[in-house]
Amino acid sequence: MDFIKKNKYKIVLLVLAILFFCLYNYLNFSHQNIFNSPDETANFVLSKSFVETNKISYTLQNNFDKLNEFIHPRSTFVFGNNILPVSFITFIIVSGFVGKIFGTGIIVYLNSIFLILAVLAFFGINKKIFDEKVSFLSSVLFFMLPAVWYYLERSMFHNITFVSLVIIGLWFILCQPFRKQIWLSDLLGMSIFMLGVFMRPNEMTWIGLVFLFTIIYFKKQIKISRLIMWSSVAVFFVLMYVFANFYFYGSVSTGYVASNSLQVHKWYSLLFPFGFDFLMTIKSVWNYFFKMNILFGVSAFLSGIFFVYLFLKNKLNKVQKVYFVSLLVSSLFLFFYYGSNHDNLYNLKTVAVAYVRYWLPIFIGFLPIIVFFIIEVLKKIKNNVGKNLLYFVYIVVFFFLSFNIVYKGIDGVLAVDNQLKYMTEIKNWVVDNTSQDAIIVTDHEDKYFWPQRQIVVDFYNDSIGQTIPALLEKNAEMYYFVPKQTEEDYTKMLVYLAKFAFDVDVFQRFNSHTLYKLNLP
Repeated sequence: MDFIKKNKYKIVLLVLAILFFCLYNYLNFSHQNIFNSPDETANFVLSKSFVETNKISYTLQNNFDKLNEFIHPRSTFVFGNNILPVSFITFIIVSGFVGKIFGTGIIVYLNSIFLILAVLAFFGINKKIFDEKVSFLSSVLFFMLPAVWYYLERSMFHNITFVSLVIIGLWFILCQPFRKQIWLSDLLGMSIFMLGVFMRPNEMTWIGLVFLFTIIYFKKQIKISRLIMWSSVAVFFVLMYVFANFYFYGSVSTGYVASNSLQVHKWYSLLFPFGFDFLMTIKSVWNYFFKMNILFGVSAFLSGIFFVYLFLKNKLNKVQKVYFVSLLVSSLFLFFYYGSNHDNLYNLKTVAVAYVRYWLPIFIGFLPIIVFFIIEVLKKIKNNVGKNLLYFVYIVVFFFLSFNIVYKGIDGVLAVDNQLKYMTEIKNWVVDNTSQDAIIVTDHEDKYFWPQRQIVVDFYNDSIGQTIPALLEKNAEMYYFVPKQTEEDYTKMLVYLAKFAFDVDVFQRFNSHTLYKLNLP
């Protein structure tokens, strides 16, 4: 009984970890290796390729020389005869290494495992900054954050891995589990931390600022030997990342640069690649940070004001001041960095739009601030039963609001589940009724057919219009997969076919799509 009483918070978190692991993997339990975004598909296929071939590339079925550059799904590009990722490669390499040890079946569950470890680390870190109660309640809410929950259901995005490994690394550095061997805690912690950073190297600016600010603020308490250890590990990982890019891409450039996905137009584009749009940022923050989950938004706003008051009145301890200033600085940077981008899906205003996953560090960072504020407000209630009941009500309401955000809507988990069921049937039919060398031309359904079939995307691009007949002349077997067309859509297609001198025949009609066979006249 003493053990249970002493470790009650940890036991509850472990029970929640098991329950949420099951919730997080509803789509993985229901579907085998089919995903609803090109990023997820590319990450999974190339992680699996790394397990099997030690390469983060996928070799084209046929070599069409100069035409190869057009034969790839979204989120990838072609280099020679190989398909490579546009995104950062660390996630693929880490997933591949783990897959080599435990088998490819574990790859889709890695993010859930990392996240659960991160929640436990988050609990340990916040006990040192605030107290055990704040740490426990904020850790419970961590499990339920819509941004966390949704992007664990969509299991092959690297954003969760990024924040998870950074938090786990910080736990080793700050909590020093190997107390008699601090160097070992620092070595492991900084290694895991840097591994997390290189999941998304573009986040290094704000992370570096926060790290530098913290070191300067606590310079008297930090031994020079620890600084040397941290710096050495950081430099080692920078060199390893450069080497990995050189090894896989033939240059130090990342996939974004090598594929020409990153364009630098102005002097500040390296710092703010999406530009600096104040009005767009305000609208993005309002819709995707405050309005989407109104309970979280209001809580974050009020707790932020409360902490500013405490800061100005000098009622925060030294560590809490550093935490709050770091949170404000990183939040402002991330709001403007990503909020200035007018995402193509901006008007959807759902959890699936990119702002939500890009702002994961902010959502997580505000949790202990919110809980601290709630506890301070409820201190006026003397009845502990009533107080605990209010905590419970807040958590339950937070859970159901999150559930609604994650599962409902046009791109919620239930809609994704139905779409994956439908597309699995179509994919199986296409695989059974086309040759292994067949090329599917499609605008958005590439994520379902690759790598079982080769892919060309962006049908109405003039470059593709010229490429299709050139491939047909080389005896390529080609199909066009398209959502059901209106009369206007069909007329547009006929005009396009006439312009580039190739024909289509209906090969198969599905409930809401049509598969055409492409031919020369």
